[in-house]
Amino acid sequence: MNEYEAFKAKFKLNPAFSKFISCEREVFLSVRNFKIIPDAENFLSQHNRDYYSYELSACQIEYHIGPVQIWDFHRNASEKLSQLMIDALNSGHRIRFDTVGPEDVPLDVYPDPTGRYQVISNSLSNEILSAACRVTGTHFHIGMPDIETMLRVYNHVVSNYFDKFLANGDLSEGQRFDIYKIMAPDFRPQLYENWEHVFESYKNMKCVEDLRKCWNLIRMTKYGTIEFRMFDSSPMTAVVSSWAQTCHRACSEVM
Repeated sequence: MNEYEAFKAKFKLNPAFSKFISCEREVFLSVRNFKIIPDAENFLSQHNRDYYSYELSACQIEYHIGPVQIWDFHRNASEKLSQLMIDALNSGHRIRFDTVGPEDVPLDVYPDPTGRYQVISNSLSNEILSAACRVTGTHFHIGMPDIETMLRVYNHVVSNYFDKFLANGDLSEGQRFDIYKIMAPDFRPQLYENWEHVFESYKNMKCVEDLRKCWNLIRMTKYGTIEFRMFDSSPMTAVVSSWAQTCHRACSEVM
């Protein structure tokens, strides 16, 4: 297998989950006085890791919704939010849905067992590390049936919806986006003529080996999904469900 074919093989498509939607909601952990604390390791040690995972910042966790059919998204989102609040209370935590954390948010990095976060944080300036630790978001994944459909859908949503979704997902009057740009100046997704063009572009972005290093706000993922990353955090399930419907509808137009 040559380098190009090996790159394409990194995208693991599962037709059984075509058009299913999943969501990652990033939140801050705090204590009873709502002061943000770097306690993700403690929280995760006490709760179901199928629901939760860690982030770069030790002050954040994310919880997962799906993959589910779009018609069942709102119910699942409501149940997962209730579970989060119960788990937080049981472990002495409070949850904060700040889209932008305070300037003095602790810069502790989660002790990622693979060592990836430690490598990343050691290469960042304090300004960029602070930006990475201060922002949270809501990310949506739409499952694709095959690699050619994934590229076609990606180009469609980038061409027709990127700026609309960026505006629709902004609840912080641009604050999150301004900080995100410090961390990821290559936030804007580009259009691709074909998979050879994708490969060459990813080489230029130095993310052929690790697709997660592509920080575009819409991207194709190793899970065989189109991911939308431009939405702020919100405690309101109705808002999150509305965003989910919007992303799913845009992808469905060319599937």
